[in-house]
Amino acid sequence: MPKTATPTASPPDSPRPDRPPAWRRTLVFLLRLGHALIRSTWTLCVFALCLLLYLWVVGFPETLKDRVLARLDTAPFQLVVDHVILDPTEGLVARGVYLYRNQDFSEPLARAEKVVLAASWRRTLREGPGLHTVRLQGGALRLPGWQADAAAERVALSDLHGTVEIDPTSFRVPALHALLWGLQVAASGTVVRPPGVSGGHPLRELAAVLDALQQAPARVPEVINELTSIQYREPARADLAFAIDPARRDDWRVRARVETGRTWMREAEFDSLRAEADLQGAVLSIPEATLSADGRRCHFTGSLNLTSRVVEARMYNDLPTAPWIAVMPKAWQSALRSAGIEASGSMRSELWTGPVRLEEAAQSMGGWISVEKVRVRGLWLEKGYGSLTASSNLVAFNNLSALAGQGPGRGPVEGALVWHRAERQLDGNFDLHLDPQVLLPLFSSNQARVVNRFTFPGPPPRFTARFQHWAGQPERLQVLGRVVASNCTYRGVALSSITA
Repeated sequence: MPKTATPTASPPDSPRPDRPPAWRRTLVFLLRLGHALIRSTWTLCVFALCLLLYLWVVGFPETLKDRVLARLDTAPFQLVVDHVILDPTEGLVARGVYLYRNQDFSEPLARAEKVVLAASWRRTLREGPGLHTVRLQGGALRLPGWQADAAAERVALSDLHGTVEIDPTSFRVPALHALLWGLQVAASGTVVRPPGVSGGHPLRELAAVLDALQQAPARVPEVINELTSIQYREPARADLAFAIDPARRDDWRVRARVETGRTWMREAEFDSLRAEADLQGAVLSIPEATLSADGRRCHFTGSLNLTSRVVEARMYNDLPTAPWIAVMPKAWQSALRSAGIEASGSMRSELWTGPVRLEEAAQSMGGWISVEKVRVRGLWLEKGYGSLTASSNLVAFNNLSALAGQGPGRGPVEGALVWHRAERQLDGNFDLHLDPQVLLPLFSSNQARVVNRFTFPGPPPRFTARFQHWAGQPERLQVLGRVVASNCTYRGVALSSITA
């Protein structure tokens, strides 16, 4: 009979280690996770800080910068940037910025040493990401040539510093400073973004403004050339305020004020210049423009309707002769110099024109002139007065009266003159009661030889005549008239009277 195995006794249970409670295990897990997150966050912060320092100090890689510029829609301009950095205190900073147009890289239309692009956090949260502020330093702007006059000097701004705030409907300029034609310009204002273009690229809006400026009337380039030639011996300042809506020119508002010290203009020196200009819609008005020299002044007021091109102006002047001629229109300067008026003595005058179309302003003028102690082609005038009118080809001096000559032989002169611009011919009539020796500077050598044969110790003779003279041709002088004299001599022979 087989034996039955007796069961062996099982060993006693070994003691099991105590497990930490669940809350402790959770706490340990959270601590380890937090530590890992902190390490990862710290690593990311260090990486981000290093990247930020790299972009701040070194800047964006050239390859990345070129790719971004290639993707930008800058038509019809070409944008070139030397260097771009990310400045945490300012924003995206571009250095060496150049703007070209129509693939013409010979000369930049605009350039800047530094351009800062910044965003407002409040507006970003409210409106979404976008460009909100542009700050410019060391900028310059040179407009393209004028279609009305390709040879005209182009407007050039330099040393440009300012801020432009970009809103959905406008560009606001709280402060802008620049150098223009020698003037320190301070400007502020608003330019409305045209409907349908709002939110588009600002460069296309700039192109539209430049195209509009190029269509300016022919007189504008002429004025620009004049302004460019002015030199300021002392600091000069101009203040400009504007509100412009390119789509509604009738609502433009531009106000400018200029004040200067000693100024050199058209070969004449002035003590000061003070001028105001106001553009209200299509009407450009000059409520005041005053030039002063040697304690005397030239005061001008006027207005021009840019739509109808109707102009109205008035000028009063008592400047010395040289500055007085300098402020006259060039056509008038040429006429006065052809008449031989020398820069001595003093003159007072008043001129007016309009309302008349701008093209006809110089051909439809009136006024008067009063002179003292001046020479006209060598003829001394102690004093004189005359009124004038201008038409398409004539400048007529009427009601002329003067006291000519010096010493015992001087006497009164009355008459009228007509200057033919195209023919450069001077016609006139006169009534003289003076010694003909006074008129010697006006005569040719043969005529002077005949006059010198006479002496008039008694009352001066009387001349009544008409004459014609061609400028630049001294030998072409024609005189037809009558002379009456008494108690005179001819080559030493006494004559009781002469009638010729």
